[in-house]
Amino acid sequence: MTDTTLSAVAFTSHSPATGRQPAEYPVEGPDQIAEAVHRAQKAAAGWAALPVIGAVIGAVIVATDADLDAAADAIVWGAMANAGQTCVGVERVHAVRKVHQALCDEVVERARALRPGRGPDAAYGPMTMPGQAAVVERHVNEAVASGARAVLDGVESVSEAYVEPVVLVDVPEHATVMTEETLGPTVAVNAVADLDKAISRVNVSRYALGAAVFSRNRRTGSEAASRLRSGMVSVNSVLSFASLPALPFGGSGDSGFGRIHGEDGLRLRRAPVDHWSSASPRRSI
Repeated sequence: MTDTTLSAVAFTSHSPATGRQPAEYPVEGPDQIAEAVHRAQKAAAGWAALPVIGAVIGAVIVATDADLDAAADAIVWGAMANAGQTCVGVERVHAVRKVHQALCDEVVERARALRPGRGPDAAYGPMTMPGQAAVVERHVNEAVASGARAVLDGVESVSEAYVEPVVLVDVPEHATVMTEETLGPTVAVNAVADLDKAISRVNVSRYALGAAVFSRNRRTGSEAASRLRSGMVSVNSVLSFASLPALPFGGSGDSGFGRIHGEDGLRLRRAPVDHWSSASPRRSI
């Protein structure tokens, strides 16, 4: 990688089919994502500024006092829009047990109404890269084999080009769908004892690009957001940080470093310029 005009490098998948850009940083698995980010960081050391954005397993926390209708709308949109192929999309949800079942019912109801396809009635289109459907299938297969339940569709949802919405529950935290980027129209919704447990579940991930907290109490939402190890966190919305150019955008941990957008992004692109003049004051003779 030698082009110093680059403004950022992004790794948007860990599958062999989707992780080949830029070519100098081939990405074929979760470990390779981290290695690629670290290599890019070393390469960027000699450049003025080079934000690097890596893999993400977008997380959502739903508190007991959350507006479940709003949370379900956001989760389904964040997980299914663009066939789930969104770098800051929703892939895992940690809902406090008291509201978990009600939230799942709302999510399933909304996701069931979505259909992929090419026509005007399609909710979203195909997988954009060859082989990505196989990644989705593998992750769902492994989750179910590990004890997860598919409350909406499952492995049979995956075809060569299109993937029907998949909603999983009771997913072991060590399952691939919880630890690696799936990049498909799937979402795992797990129950947790309380907000503290939800925060610890989110923070255990090595990837930390975007997250969200849903709570009717502004203080509760803000405090939970401040405890999350994530490059960006929104309260009562998802992906909003990506649509506001005034907000800095970037990850932490193995999801990258540096920021684009916002004041921080502009500051990275500043270059100091020294101005001086050799002209001396005019003297009269």
